[in-house]
Amino acid sequence: MVARKSQPSQASVVAYPAFDHYTYTDEGNASRFLETYGKSLRYDHTSAKWYGWNKHWWAELPDSAVYRTASGMVHKLRAKASDEGHIPFQSWMHSTMSGGHIQEIIKRARNFKPIAVESEDAWNKS
Repeated sequence: MVARKSQPSQASVVAYPAFDHYTYTDEGNASRFLETYGKSLRYDHTSAKWYGWNKHWWAELPDSAVYRTASGMVHKLRAKASDEGHIPFQSWMHSTMSGGHIQEIIKRARNFKPIAVESEDAWNKS
């Protein structure tokens, strides 16, 4: 019997640069949501309601509208990653499409400024 030397794998490893400066986690997704919608969405902790800026005032939004907004963000980011050939981020966004991840984006984002509003004085009307 002849002993064989094992050959190193010829498979190449592709190193992808970071897609953006956030982690591929629910916390990173919440940060993406804050960056994207921080000027147009608010969550009032006093009334436990969402509000959207309609160019003149803050209008109350149903939870379903916020869910669709978060889901739409994920779909757009997945498409962008696909267009750019960024497979790791595309894969993360695909995983994020589940309802649990979308809810987690919303749950986390509503607790951070500028989206979080905890008192009447905290409303930024501009």
